[in-house]
Parts: sequence; C-alpha cells; structure tokens
Amino acid sequence: MSSDSVHRVTGYQTAGTKARLGLFALLQAQGVPAAEADDLVAALEASAVTGAQSE
Repeated sequence: MSSDSVHRVTGYQTAGTKARLGLFALLQAQGVPAAEADDLVAALEASAVTGAQSE
C-alpha cells in the first residue's frame, strides 16, 4: 500500500472514530441507555458497510 493510501485510510479511520464518539455523546445526552446506543451505532455501521460494498 502506498504512503498516500495509508494516509487516506488513517484519515477515514480518525474521522469515523470521531463521528462514532460524537454519536455516542449525543445519544447519552438524550438519555439513551449505553446498550441501546451501542446497538444503534452498530446497525448504522453495518448499513454503511453494506452500502459501500454494493456500489
């Protein structure tokens, strides 16, 4: 993998982690139980992967 590819993937991973943590914070602020928040985020992530694979 080229240096540019590694840098791009690292950027996507960082952005994804920040988005995930932000979503958890928003759900927690709304009183969503941690287990339910985890299920919701996992479903969103699975949907994103499925969508990316179908393109």
